[in-house]
Amino acid sequence: MGILKKLFSRRPPVPVSAKRYLEPEERELAWAEAVTGQVLVATPRGLHVTGERAHRLVPWHTVTKATWADRKLTVIEAKPAEGSEIVDERPWQLEFDEPGGIPVILRKRVQNSVAVTEHQPIVGGVRFVGRRVAGQDGLLWQYRLDRPRVLSHEERAMAESALEQIRRENTPTDL
Repeated sequence: MGILKKLFSRRPPVPVSAKRYLEPEERELAWAEAVTGQVLVATPRGLHVTGERAHRLVPWHTVTKATWADRKLTVIEAKPAEGSEIVDERPWQLEFDEPGGIPVILRKRVQNSVAVTEHQPIVGGVRFVGRRVAGQDGLLWQYRLDRPRVLSHEERAMAESALEQIRRENTPTDL
């Protein structure tokens, strides 16, 4: 870090305990320490969640919802189900005395990861989404049921077919 940047930096650098999990060229966008001692570091790849002995990278494209209220950050991630279907995992939450820029960066990065979204009333309601994945070309195409349940073979085929149609409609062919 340059001398001028050190002099005029508004926040101290990312703690070494968290920085050790970042790639050497990975740029920190924001960071904050939770009241529990965990450190969150936002980078272009995602949100690093670090503890004393553990680390996990939450890629931006896996976050389906995040809220900031009453000093608490609540995050819901999606996990793959069957085919292109994703389902929400249980929310996790951390409390902060000072959130740094984490809530703003989190919102911006998650919103920017969504390139295409479309809702259709088939099989009880389905949200189709094409998301940008950091470091990859193209979009990741998935869908989420409005009310999660086990789909029949016919319903899953209908959802997968609709997703493929949306993907074709939103993929340039003249490049």
